[in-house]
Amino acid sequence: MSVSADNGFKMSHSNRQRGSVLFVTLVGTIVMIGFLGLCVDAGRLYIARNESQAYADSVALSAAMHLDETPAGIAAAKEAVATNGNRWNFGTSQFSGTVTEFAKSADGPWIENPEQTAGLSVVRVRTTLSAGLIFVPAFIGRTMQTVNASAVAGRTAQTGLAQSGFPFSPLAINAAEPAFGMVAGTNYTIRYDAAGKACDGDLASAAHLRNGPLHTAWGDASPGILSRRIVEGYQSPGDSLSIGKPLPGTAQPDEDITALQARIGQDGDSTSTTYAAYKANSTHNDRRVVTMPIQDEESTAVLGFGDFLLLPVTKGAPWCAAYIGAGAGQVRLLR
Repeated sequence: MSVSADNGFKMSHSNRQRGSVLFVTLVGTIVMIGFLGLCVDAGRLYIARNESQAYADSVALSAAMHLDETPAGIAAAKEAVATNGNRWNFGTSQFSGTVTEFAKSADGPWIENPEQTAGLSVVRVRTTLSAGLIFVPAFIGRTMQTVNASAVAGRTAQTGLAQSGFPFSPLAINAAEPAFGMVAGTNYTIRYDAAGKACDGDLASAAHLRNGPLHTAWGDASPGILSRRIVEGYQSPGDSLSIGKPLPGTAQPDEDITALQARIGQDGDSTSTTYAAYKANSTHNDRRVVTMPIQDEESTAVLGFGDFLLLPVTKGAPWCAAYIGAGAGQVRLLR
């Protein structure tokens, strides 16, 4: 029996159709697998990027909490970065090669190992990792992709004091200078007496006009209340401060010294006379570290806020506190 030409044509045409469908299906499958592979690798890079950024944000915030413009604070910030437990690759890989740098502002310049630490209140953390690729190498020959992340953190400037403010207010040395003329590590007067006694930082500055009696306490000085504010950090309702407003000054009873000595005695380290020595003493508990408003000596306006270390006091001697740096404010990501 013979096969007609029509039947032969139909069989040949059907074979060609099946071959075309097979070819298109094969090409489509390859393309689909390729896109699937690209999606998988893109997903891996996206996750690695998020893990890196989360790590950078975390360690930058942790490091910024230690910055107090001292070498000890820089060392503690670096230690916080080195000991951070965050990992990437779904928690299986450690971060390595992290760079920690410090600056006076979020715009830099950045210093990795600063010799002078005064004013360094901002930290930048940069990290780089290499994420492995699975499918992309088949197309571009690259097996690894670099992923970078960076975070900048620091303390925002303190603009007010609503609670737990220590009820004294040192005088600015020079309102026109950075930090109002105060130098970290220098001792400043927190209470003038009738004899005009003052501490080293006040006496050493020709720009500082005041060297006589001046009430530098502020807020509620009702019987028993001022002592509570010193010893306990108690804040009376309505006692609040903000930059630019006159300091609500008040008289200072002589017996305040008993309360001040009690506050200093609450600290495990009640004797260190420098902030560096204080931080190095493992018994300290920060009860001697207080935030106080800094006032203009002519207008009595609040210029800003500073952190100070209360120094041991005796009757008849100046009441001094070592300037640590700008008021702590709030630690947050800046960039």
